[in-house]
Amino acid sequence: MDEIVVGNYRFELFWIWKLVRESLCCSQDGQDCNRTLDIQAIIFWIMKLLFVYTCRGVQYGLEPKADILISAENCYNNNMSKIKVTAGMAMSIDGFTAGLNQSFEKPFGDNFDSDLLDRWMFAEPEKHKHKKEIDAILDAGAFIMGNNMFGPKDRRDKPEWKGWWDDNPPYHAPVFVLSHTEREPIEMEGGTTFIFVTDGIESALSKAKVAAGNRNVKIMGGANTVNQYLKAGFIDELWLHIAPVTIGAGTRLFEGVPDLNLEPIEVSGTSLVTHIRYKVIK
Repeated sequence: MDEIVVGNYRFELFWIWKLVRESLCCSQDGQDCNRTLDIQAIIFWIMKLLFVYTCRGVQYGLEPKADILISAENCYNNNMSKIKVTAGMAMSIDGFTAGLNQSFEKPFGDNFDSDLLDRWMFAEPEKHKHKKEIDAILDAGAFIMGNNMFGPKDRRDKPEWKGWWDDNPPYHAPVFVLSHTEREPIEMEGGTTFIFVTDGIESALSKAKVAAGNRNVKIMGGANTVNQYLKAGFIDELWLHIAPVTIGAGTRLFEGVPDLNLEPIEVSGTSLVTHIRYKVIK
């Protein structure tokens, strides 16, 4: 039987195709298979299969029987449940993270001074007082962001647009962008790849968990995206960076989110910002 050998692991093509087909189809016998095998789905399931086999430890020479596949699937699901989904937002004391009418010329809106919320991250010598919080912003194996965070409405779908950052964005990991428009992944310098997901927040989270390996998944924003994940109950930890200012209008955290039960597990700060890390009680 044809097989793929990776290191000490053997992947027989029949079993790979069987698990992919059963996972993507409506029935285990592969009948009524009406889902499109798009490239993102194929990549996702190949990554899952590699993890499934290596997690179970199917050593070279051991036939991948059905019971092994079941145990491997359980192993995979158990690991996925251990991956923590976190989010962090800089916000005003009245809950706003950006102003009105965001655009290319005014990324945070026309009534909004971004220094109000992020001075603690960039100002000297203030930023050295918040190293732990700044390092935590990018402490993840994969990231998720909304379309608006990736780019302004009139530019983000254009082929030449590759995000607000330079050729080497700070993520250095896969970034799953929630989008209404299909687009090929964009590989950047330093290991960042922007991957566009058009089938919803749960699909993006599933893909991000696979890509993250043993590390956490971070919901980067903006506030509307974080609100969607909070509403769905997918976020485990929420780290708020609250500046002692009010804005009064704009994009607001917790808008449309049902009642939450939050447990503060860490509090710190200076005169410019208060950091509160919450565990989301489910």
